[in-house]
Amino acid sequence: MKFRKSNVQSKAYFLPELKFEKQALTSFAGLVILQKFFAAMNLKHRLQRCFAHLNNGKIFDRATVFLQLVVHLILGYRELQDSRYYRDDPLVKRLLGLNHLPDVATVINGGANVSHLAGPKCTAHSLPSRDRPGCQF
Repeated sequence: MKFRKSNVQSKAYFLPELKFEKQALTSFAGLVILQKFFAAMNLKHRLQRCFAHLNNGKIFDRATVFLQLVVHLILGYRELQDSRYYRDDPLVKRLLGLNHLPDVATVINGGANVSHLAGPKCTAHSLPSRDRPGCQF
């Protein structure tokens, strides 16, 4: 099924409050912590700048596809087909800022050969370090 870009993307600013009491949580409730960490690192914006030259009218931009691959690995999955286990999880969608996750074929096509497609602004030297605390992409 094809979606419009406006139907796919959403805001990911709200962080749900975690309370350690009896709740109905999803299997991936720990992603709330990653959402806060990614926001503190401004990771999505940095990735968008890395892949800005490749987002020619794509519904799922390369930064989001790359971030989904990172989350996929963090969740412990190795095969892209395993994304079916979290396809409908609201916290995964919230972390990625999406209403719908891309199909496996879209992830394969959008994430293929990312290492040589990344722009010149996306280098290891661009990352902040102890020596360059203010360095930003």
